[in-house]
Amino acid sequence: MGAVKRTVPINVNIYLPKTTFNPFIRKAISYANLSVATLTENASLSSPNSISDSLAVGTWTDLPGDTTAFSYKPLSGSLTHGDEHEVFTLVFTANTGFHFDSDGKNLVKKRIISQHPRQAINVKDFSKDTESTVSENYASRWRFVETPSNFDSNKLAKTVTVVAYYTAPDFRSPDALFDDDEPITNAQEILKNRGIIIAPMLRKSTTAVTAKIHSLKFTNIRKAFDGTEDILITDSIGKRKVGAVIFGTSGATGTLIGTQETELDMDPIIEDFTVAASGKTKVEFILPTTTSDEFQFYINSSVTLGSNIPIESAPQSIFKFDVVDIKIIASQSGSSFHGSSPGFTAQAITTGRALSNVRKSKFGAFGTVSDNHASIPDSLQKGGAFFAFSLQINPAATSGSDDLVVIDSSIGDGGFLRSPKLTTDGASTGTIATLKRVKLVQSSANVLIVGYVFIRRIGKSDVTLTLPIDNFLTVA
Repeated sequence: MGAVKRTVPINVNIYLPKTTFNPFIRKAISYANLSVATLTENASLSSPNSISDSLAVGTWTDLPGDTTAFSYKPLSGSLTHGDEHEVFTLVFTANTGFHFDSDGKNLVKKRIISQHPRQAINVKDFSKDTESTVSENYASRWRFVETPSNFDSNKLAKTVTVVAYYTAPDFRSPDALFDDDEPITNAQEILKNRGIIIAPMLRKSTTAVTAKIHSLKFTNIRKAFDGTEDILITDSIGKRKVGAVIFGTSGATGTLIGTQETELDMDPIIEDFTVAASGKTKVEFILPTTTSDEFQFYINSSVTLGSNIPIESAPQSIFKFDVVDIKIIASQSGSSFHGSSPGFTAQAITTGRALSNVRKSKFGAFGTVSDNHASIPDSLQKGGAFFAFSLQINPAATSGSDDLVVIDSSIGDGGFLRSPKLTTDGASTGTIATLKRVKLVQSSANVLIVGYVFIRRIGKSDVTLTLPIDNFLTVA
């Protein structure tokens, strides 16, 4: 035989604001434009459970000593502990020319209180503490289900039904016992003065709203400057998931279309959408792997489109870039120097995200810093990062020759190049890079060019920086 469940008293006042008294809205609509709310207690509760309304169905009474702010109904009864019970149902219907709206949130506001409602509107609401049980936290015992219906031509609800559920605390909990640890009575429960302020968010309807798509925002992408303008880009090798959030009138429909004109075998991206009651909706799609890096998106719809909405004749581009490699190499106008020496082999400097700013290293320069490299003062380490490089330049003569690479006398061994210039500097692709603290060091018949590439920003494609050496090196 199963254990017999005990009942715990419940006494709660249901408060409805009167006239224009709405603690949740400034300049609230008069509740005279609202049909009398019908509250029905759950009559199907089986013994020993019970809920009763001391007033007739449809009847609300003024608060004692207050005829201007609230009407109320007192509900009382007993419910078995630990079970969730459907306690009451409230139905609100707006008169002609009015509807319920709360900017995508609850159409009927609920505030759980334990005091006179006049005082409660000026204090913090009871909160639902997720770490507390229903025995410990009164607000956590209540659950409300709100169902809108009877929509007008603008898809705005004119009827809202609220069903309230209550879970009684354990009969052994402090809230269910009196001072002498005896079960609390209904009369004692009434003294707690518990209630629920229920305020329907009534609004005046306007003329029919013209359906419109206001704006479009892509997610999982970033905006970057490509040297000419700001563009939308995504970093990826292979496929990439992208989202699009469409803002507009509730119920507005359309199709988001993505194409890649240079990829004739690519199926277009087609995503149908309907704007939700919240005024927005989100779709997700995959950018496929293609040989081209530009995709074009636009919205096709029969409703009015905002001025910034991309259309087929003026689409929105999203660029897809792989990572960018930056290298450095020496160059000569003739053949005085060994063309296959390390200096004439492109040396990797760094790899990074396309069209991104570069942050400095916490440990000085990136890469291998030799004893020949000059130190970097803190004053220079701003707005970018230093990347060490070393290029060895050998004479072009065959093995056994006494030829050697000579440093220009104005510079000398261990001297610094003054304002070294790059023949190829990456500016055309958006890379911002300069040479810093470049030094020439004699090493037997060879010369080492050591220094740093200072990078502020990585462009949109690979680049090999080129340093011409004819004006400061010769072969003797």
